[in-house]
Amino acid sequence: MSSPWSWQQGPPPFLASAPLPEDVKSRTWNRALWGGELAFAIGTLVNPGFSDMLLCCHLSLSSVSSTKLTIDHVRRATRALRWSHPGIATTIAFPSFTSMADFKPDQGRLLYQAASGEEEVGDWLNEGVFDDSAYLKSAGGDLDGALDALKKDIGAITAPRNKWMLKVHFIGDSELGKYGILIQTGHTIFDGIGTFEVLDLWLHELAQVLPQKKDSGCQWGEEAVRLAKAVPDRSAAPWSAEPTPPEHPILKEIGESLKMAPVQFGLPVLHPDASPTYTGTILKTFPAPLAENLRLTARAHGCGVFSVIVAANYLSLLSLNPPASYTGELHARILPNASDLRAKYLTGGPDAKKDRRTWQVSSALGGGVVSSRHLERFLASDDLVNDVWTLARELQEQVNAQAPYQATAAQWVPDAIAMMMASFFAAPAELVPKNKVVNVSSMGLMDDSLSPTYPTTSPSSEAVISISRPVFTGIGPGLPPNELGAVVHPYTWNGELFLSFSFPAAYMGSAEEQKKLAEKGEPVLYAYIERFGELLRRLANPQGLPN
Repeated sequence: MSSPWSWQQGPPPFLASAPLPEDVKSRTWNRALWGGELAFAIGTLVNPGFSDMLLCCHLSLSSVSSTKLTIDHVRRATRALRWSHPGIATTIAFPSFTSMADFKPDQGRLLYQAASGEEEVGDWLNEGVFDDSAYLKSAGGDLDGALDALKKDIGAITAPRNKWMLKVHFIGDSELGKYGILIQTGHTIFDGIGTFEVLDLWLHELAQVLPQKKDSGCQWGEEAVRLAKAVPDRSAAPWSAEPTPPEHPILKEIGESLKMAPVQFGLPVLHPDASPTYTGTILKTFPAPLAENLRLTARAHGCGVFSVIVAANYLSLLSLNPPASYTGELHARILPNASDLRAKYLTGGPDAKKDRRTWQVSSALGGGVVSSRHLERFLASDDLVNDVWTLARELQEQVNAQAPYQATAAQWVPDAIAMMMASFFAAPAELVPKNKVVNVSSMGLMDDSLSPTYPTTSPSSEAVISISRPVFTGIGPGLPPNELGAVVHPYTWNGELFLSFSFPAAYMGSAEEQKKLAEKGEPVLYAYIERFGELLRRLANPQGLPN
């Protein structure tokens, strides 16, 4: 049976009476927002763009190709992607309201208006595809510098926003042979892994259009049949209207976590009374041997890389800036702890994940909660590496216990999200911790989501597009009203481990300011990042394998 989140033709009820032409109504599709989609849609409504994600990479064309990459190719690839995956052009809609008292979040919808023709598609491209090649000139030909400057501007509080949830930014200089792409994705329909996938899909389209002088014709209006389904309609386990029992194990874990006292350790907020400016970023990378050694040592100690990174994260914070005093226990949590459903729990299973022809542009997250309890036991320890393994095994037990319930995430995730949102809006301001911890996203191995090469349709079979250095960051210029002061996105691609940190620079300090304070011994974010990175190097030492 189809779920309440299935696509329906026509505008939603709160727009049905709007004076829209009949042909527009017939080209409009809508569906309800599922699970985390709803939470991020509300966030987008309040602070547009604040939870968006950025993913950039370098592009290179093989030497046998005489083609120069231009903004026209970028537009054509984006057009082709909309034809294949029309969901990239969806928007968010809520009933109009004048106050929170009459706000009806449960009536929020995703909307897709099928294109009436090429002119309308061209207008959409004008609002979502940008030639930012001037950044390369300003950076003196330094492509990384150009991409960093572009990310800073996009992540600024003053950056212009629009309703589209996919934007493509091009930086290029054919004389220098330097090209870069940056995509910006909205968290309502994209998650971190989905952002890597949509870049892969876009690059595949670019490889197809690059040798072609003109685009193939599209019967616009017919693309709506390919709109991505919500998780309940993609799940391998059939969706059921049965309510989630209140004693559901993950809901119970989340409920207990929400009752816990505020976090009592972390990093100081350097400028608590600041106004938001831009999103700061710091990137740490580790070569392939370290990433593989970390995986092997983690497995030998009975845990996964994610659990090790979470444990190392919290114990790095705790050892850098131990609290002068505390009440009860020291704890921290990741709530929600997102779990990717694509590889195991959606229709098609692992085989579908390996075939980009089956991919759908839609968030696909289950989850749960991971709690680090009684961290005070580590305060007097002088064996940080062993402490990490101890905590990581405890976290892995929680991950393992919650894993079987991801198969039925379509059933219980909406209830879990509702529980968390109710707690968030009810939290009194005086309980917001003064010190902040670093959240850890659960991204993992990206090789199945982003290829390093893309063959073109050129007569020369050797003509390919190659990519390198895919850097993922989040947008967040404001300081959240909770215990989080920064987020780290750990992922591995082509053997290399990336740790990408995003933080509100106005509050936590710019990277330059933090570095100077760290050199003076201050427990700032930069000092934590250095300690965290060094701890991971020690953990990845093959000599640390247990006998």
